[in-house]
Amino acid sequence: TNSGVDVIHVWAYPTDGSAPIFVGAAQMGIARPDVGAAFGSARYNNSGFDVRGTLPIGTYTLVVFARSSVVNAFNNVSVIPVRVN
Repeated sequence: TNSGVDVIHVWAYPTDGSAPIFVGAAQMGIARPDVGAAFGSARYNNSGFDVRGTLPIGTYTLVVFARSSVVNAFNNVSVIPVRVN
């Protein structure tokens, strides 16, 4: 009856190898009817999320961890390279 994701956490991993920084837990349930249309089911219409945080100047690999409400595990990951100036 929903997207199947109940928690999203975002971490920033500095490319210099220093300790990861927790950016935040996402606000979930944001309207994304385009996603529902792409997957052919209205249950995905509110699958959007928003995370806001502050990072020091540097280069990072942002890692978005999505927790499956089906298996109760963070088993979905997306990686995004970013540079903060």
